[in-house]
Amino acid sequence: MTDSKGTGPKWTAGAGLDAKGLYETWERAANGWFETWSRSPAFLAAMGKTLEAQLGMKSGADRMIETWLEAWRIPTSRDLESVARHVSELSERVSVLEEAAYETADAKSKPAAAAGKTGR
Repeated sequence: MTDSKGTGPKWTAGAGLDAKGLYETWERAANGWFETWSRSPAFLAAMGKTLEAQLGMKSGADRMIETWLEAWRIPTSRDLESVARHVSELSERVSVLEEAAYETADAKSKPAAAAGKTGR
């Protein structure tokens, strides 16, 4: 059986209340209530304050972790980022120096090769 509007839970013969129908009825009611409540200024203000508090706690926890890591001389993420940046810069410098060395070696070998060809 259904309620007078045909939208409520149905009774099944000998089995009691229809669980799916009950869930669907609850879901419709809860969705309507949540949509109304989630758009209210009071709810949005409370959620804003909660988010601000969570962000404050996270930044405080991050600072505490960095302090402990530094005290135990364990590299922090900031330290690792700095090392990675320096390695990248040094790698770039090495590449430039290698190129210059190859160009210098090529320049020195060309005159010797040219002198060998004209001397025959």
